[in-house]
Amino acid sequence: DDPTLNAITADAGGTIFAGGKRLTGAAGTNSVYCVSPSGVLEWTQDTGSVVRQNGIAVVPGTQGWVVVAGDRNNSWPGASGANAHLWRLSRETGVIQKVYDTGENGSALGVAFTPAGNIVYVTDRLI
Repeated sequence: DDPTLNAITADAGGTIFAGGKRLTGAAGTNSVYCVSPSGVLEWTQDTGSVVRQNGIAVVPGTQGWVVVAGDRNNSWPGASGANAHLWRLSRETGVIQKVYDTGENGSALGVAFTPAGNIVYVTDRLI
């Protein structure tokens, strides 16, 4: 349960977004961090998992979103299994706007936006 940072990226304006796990007590919480170009921590968001890693990939989009990819175990409310998940967060506040359960048993390892603004992801599972 050591703290980890699994993904880090910056947008064109220099705002940094990172995802990983921080240690709190006996268990970790998986978090996304937003740091301003001047180095000020703007917000953090817990994506809700203790057993499995979230924040494996993070990407800012032009639609006012940040999307985080990872997985979560099936003990969390709304989770339909230990599946790859994506979290869409507000770029401004970090508030979780939507959770996508991909239905794939595994981890989402990468996430990106298409030029049209669609979200694409890759998992550790072959289809």
